[in-house]
Amino acid sequence: MSKYYLRISSYNGPGMAVFGTNGVVIANNSPASADKGTDFGAVSYGRAMTNFFAVTNVGNEPLIISAVAT
Repeated sequence: MSKYYLRISSYNGPGMAVFGTNGVVIANNSPASADKGTDFGAVSYGRAMTNFFAVTNVGNEPLIISAVAT
């Protein structure tokens, strides 16, 4: 008879997920993608482009974002 072991681990703390313009989570270190809204494409000098991202706390404690830089 085989023995099976179940390992359960839990994480206590905040966790952050960033969603692209298509509503799908952007994986860490994923390449730029027009579908996800992470590839801004060609932007002419002096012009601006705006993309929106959703940031959500997927952890079980408060997520504190203290500084944002662009």
